[in-house]
Amino acid sequence: MELMLTFCRGFVIPQFECSMQFLGSQHKKDMNAHGGGVEEINQDAARIHLFSWLNMSLANAWRLCVLPVLLAGVLAQGCRGPHEQEDINQQAQIVLKEMGAPLTRRCAAEKTSLEVRTLNLSKLMERGRAPDTLRVVYQVLRQFSKIYSMNLASVTWPRDKVESLRLLLDGQIRELEKCVSNPGSETRPQRSAAIHYYFRKLGKFLKRKRFSACAWEVTRAETRACFQQLPHVMARINAAN
Repeated sequence: MELMLTFCRGFVIPQFECSMQFLGSQHKKDMNAHGGGVEEINQDAARIHLFSWLNMSLANAWRLCVLPVLLAGVLAQGCRGPHEQEDINQQAQIVLKEMGAPLTRRCAAEKTSLEVRTLNLSKLMERGRAPDTLRVVYQVLRQFSKIYSMNLASVTWPRDKVESLRLLLDGQIRELEKCVSNPGSETRPQRSAAIHYYFRKLGKFLKRKRFSACAWEVTRAETRACFQQLPHVMARINAAN
């Protein structure tokens, strides 16, 4: 912070003083070149030039001073904990519900070819410490984000709801990145394998069904089932903390 203040004192203020000296000298040159008869015109031109130049110069310098301060404030927030996830998760569940009607009988029949049971988050997190549990949630949300980046051409959902879901997923992921010690690392091998196995099956199911509307409805039902488990998981993490 002290470095940024030093920069502002050392750069912004001298820039202003320098500009005033420069414009003063330019004004004198104009006076000598054109004579006193145009003094009033030159004064107006100098004032216009002054305001224009200062607006550009000081605006750029101001950004250089303020942007690091704002960025430092954002980064200082750090991990705001699972409490923040509860609100985002509730919004995501509402969006998933509003995307369409419950799973139809015809689409439910196709779920049998998914070849994997709904992900059981509570079982994955048995005997896990709070940081490990957060990492599981983080990995699951990342995988769902990848799923919803696949071919959505055949879905019947409102496009604004799809975009809202994507944004909420990204928001949850960004928040959790602040809470896990190393976002790029994997969870414990057994848990990681279970997560990857489930989403590999889900991805293959979508591809095998050629990303049909029913396949995506099954995927939405699976997503809702996982998201409905998250409040219980987050409550356990809060209790552990």
